[in-house]
Amino acid sequence: MDRLHTRPPQQPPLVELIRLRQEFFPGMTQKDFAKLLGITRLHVSSVERGRRRPSLDLTLRWIALLAPKARLDMFGHLPVVEERVRALKKLQEVSPEFFQAA
Repeated sequence: MDRLHTRPPQQPPLVELIRLRQEFFPGMTQKDFAKLLGITRLHVSSVERGRRRPSLDLTLRWIALLAPKARLDMFGHLPVVEERVRALKKLQEVSPEFFQAA
């Protein structure tokens, strides 16, 4: 089977996330910020421009660097996160006692 890889639709630039990065790290280049995240400058640029969606791991590292002001919704539509939230909600429906104990 030959399947073509289709990219998800591009989302608008993550302006709020860019502003927050510039507020927390004034004068820092994207390249230096990328080093803090453990990725390339091109990857940072692609995420901020809405061309790529970050992995859950990268999203959490990014939020940790920009805490406490960073929010998950600043990253736009994240199917990986939404899928896990749906799974947790379903688990809560099936086993509510598990969530009460926590």
